[in-house]
Amino acid sequence: MRCQTQHPQTHYVRNGELEQRMDMDELFDELGRFVISKFAAKQPFASFLPGIAGPLGIPMWVFYVNRGQAIASFGVENKDNPIMEFEPANKAYQTTPYTGFRTFLKLKRDAEEVLYEPFAPWNAGDDLRMCIGMNELELQATDTARSIQTNVLYFTLPGESFSGLVRQVKVTNSGNEPLTLEMLDGMPRVMPFGVNNSGLKEIGRTIEAWMAVLNLEEGVPFYRFRASVGDTAEVSEIQAGHFYLAFDGSGRLLAPFVDPVVVFGQNTALSAPDGFLAQPLADLSQRPQITTGRTPCGFFGASAVLQPGETTTLYALIGHAGHAERILREKSRLAQPAYVQQKRQEARQLVDQLTDAVATHTSSPRLDAYTRQTFLDNVLRGGWPLLLGDEKEPTVYHVYSRKHGDLERDYNYFTVAAEPYSQGNANYRDVNQNRRCDVLLRPEVGAFNVLSFLSLIQSDGYNPLVVEGS
Repeated sequence: MRCQTQHPQTHYVRNGELEQRMDMDELFDELGRFVISKFAAKQPFASFLPGIAGPLGIPMWVFYVNRGQAIASFGVENKDNPIMEFEPANKAYQTTPYTGFRTFLKLKRDAEEVLYEPFAPWNAGDDLRMCIGMNELELQATDTARSIQTNVLYFTLPGESFSGLVRQVKVTNSGNEPLTLEMLDGMPRVMPFGVNNSGLKEIGRTIEAWMAVLNLEEGVPFYRFRASVGDTAEVSEIQAGHFYLAFDGSGRLLAPFVDPVVVFGQNTALSAPDGFLAQPLADLSQRPQITTGRTPCGFFGASAVLQPGETTTLYALIGHAGHAERILREKSRLAQPAYVQQKRQEARQLVDQLTDAVATHTSSPRLDAYTRQTFLDNVLRGGWPLLLGDEKEPTVYHVYSRKHGDLERDYNYFTVAAEPYSQGNANYRDVNQNRRCDVLLRPEVGAFNVLSFLSLIQSDGYNPLVVEGS
């Protein structure tokens, strides 16, 4: 499905005596997603995927900006467990095109070979579009001069016992001649599991000594620290880690590149993949890789010959698991295009069903979509009440609630519990005000919220600042 706008318009808005011309090409596509054309040329903004994986799923936090390939940081539970390092908004606007997801394409038509990186800020000729859904994000870059179109889709994995971000990359030959290409796609920097945000910021060079990548020979690299980093007498082993699994349209696992020197050579600025430029992909995959003692990357390569109108697709799951064997046992089930399509549909249905409580049908599709999105935002602050246990006297349990944690609110230490029936910490005022409609939408909640918040009032008459999860 193409990410495209419909019926661009131009509106005029009068503010006092000042008339401003506003480009109103931000419309909806055929999937009901909000579309921003030329997104990288717009004023920078930060947003996030909702981090909802269903009652039995394990959520993941994901932040994005309108720069590069959008994803600025993501991880599990809180900013102390990043897979892509957490950066506040002002830094994310600068670094995302370099340290976020990257796609390098060596294109060959006739005898001419060129390197092309879609969504890169130096490709001024690209026609860029961003399609924002309630539980997914899609980017599209069209280069008419090179006759190539690239689509990147993101959504978080619902209904699994581990958390994951799904990434799907489609490259289409929009020209009239066959196109031969080699592709490297992935992350220039992957943060192994086992160190907190302050450690990455303050002693990033020192802690590289503990970094390691396992299971390279299995085709599913597992990133973790070899042991605890703290300056203490007791050293503990780390079993959990982050995984990166990538496969093509036939379900074949792609060979991983985890050593940034292999991909970038000595280009530590990450401005160009000098290693990839110097050698064909087949030769590059034979180079030895260092898997310890440096901050690893996560790239996967593929080759294809595309006829006019033909598309090649790369799929990837990047997530967190309690043990490496957990993913290795599941890789044959996970590495299937049909699995990705099923999970995407499940993710869409999840937020649709959640917001059905306020489904509005008017003459304005924008208003209908705005109503659902606003309600979803409220749910992320106050939670959605589930009624558990006895039907006559049920226990009320709010899932999905958490503190504001976006890149603009970098002062907030958010928590999205990496467990089923996930909850998080939240400020008293936020949770209170965002549960104000519970009894209207679910009358069975009764007096639960009133009693809960009144019981938290302290002896001095003040309420606590933070309300923890149940």
